[in-house]
Amino acid sequence: MYLSTINYCHPSKPASIYRFLLYLMACFSISNSYAMPSTAFFYGKPVPVDLLAQFQQVIVEPDNIESIAPLLTQGTSVFAYLSVGEINPGRPWYSQIPKHWILGKNSAWGSSIVDLTNKDWHDYLINKLIAPLWKRGYQGFFLDTLDSYQLLSKDPQQQNAQQQALINLIRNLHKHFPGIKLILNRGFELLPAIANDAIAVAAESLFQRWDPANNRYMAVPDNDRDWLLNKLKQVHEQYGLQIIVIDYVAPNQPKLARQVAEKISELGFTPWVSNPAMDMVGIGAVDIFSKRILAVYDGPEQLDRLKNSKMHQFLELLIAIFGYSFEYVDARKELPNYCLAGRYNRIVTWVDKDKIPQSATYISWLQRQIDDGIKVNHWGN
Repeated sequence: MYLSTINYCHPSKPASIYRFLLYLMACFSISNSYAMPSTAFFYGKPVPVDLLAQFQQVIVEPDNIESIAPLLTQGTSVFAYLSVGEINPGRPWYSQIPKHWILGKNSAWGSSIVDLTNKDWHDYLINKLIAPLWKRGYQGFFLDTLDSYQLLSKDPQQQNAQQQALINLIRNLHKHFPGIKLILNRGFELLPAIANDAIAVAAESLFQRWDPANNRYMAVPDNDRDWLLNKLKQVHEQYGLQIIVIDYVAPNQPKLARQVAEKISELGFTPWVSNPAMDMVGIGAVDIFSKRILAVYDGPEQLDRLKNSKMHQFLELLIAIFGYSFEYVDARKELPNYCLAGRYNRIVTWVDKDKIPQSATYISWLQRQIDDGIKVNHWGN
């Protein structure tokens, strides 16, 4: 049963409180020694602004954040995610796209591959998608799915036509939006023509990858890694662009994620290690230790008793000294349905262990957090 994976801390046993505080102190004292530019990717909702603001560059899903002003005021450059070569059917504007703009399907992700030679698609990207974001304050864009056309045709003439269309689009972006900053996801074939139009090149899966067909994480085969590594080194040496490497590791394997980030960093690249949904606070050139503690309680009456208890007041005071804070959630109401990994230092359930709500929903939710590697402490008798 899931309760066997929870650490129980008892008010009558000061040693358990002491160990808990020692852990928090250790997290607080960890030093980040990365010197390279830091970049984070976050496509989830809600956006943890306070954590992401510790990075120099952040790529977000613009549909999931109302205002980027809080990030901009803290000196973080914010980039909007933009899929250029594919359209996800989940986009609210998907129904507006004429069928003749679509060349085929990406079966691995269930998305539609767009004909990049279609000028109407270029106009739609510029006027309907990018221009409104530019008005909202975005001055940088992460251009994804630049290579998707390669999934449909190996004919050199057709591929050249798609590549030239991409080159024209990227050049037009600079004409329409002076000062625009672009990060390209791969697009190696385009660089001889538009290297000066980008500030960085990103690539996924150098050491660890996500296999969507089999729904699993896995190590990148040697041949694939060697090919990509040679490409990235060539781009960095030839064009002097920042190289961002995005690898995928399960949330419950933070040790492996840090090892992968260190490997990427040692190559002179900017690391970002996350889950494939990009909805967790991953590990990059800055290794973030959240100072938030999610406190789960059972009903409003218990919350009042909890906050008035001497033990809670004592513990909250000690934790506050090291910059930590509690966020409270009632187990009887709707629990957070987004990924908590990286957002919270841990979860604390502040109820008597015999009175933990045993509903299927609560048990399933708590087990999911444990499966994601989040530490759980139970305080009570």
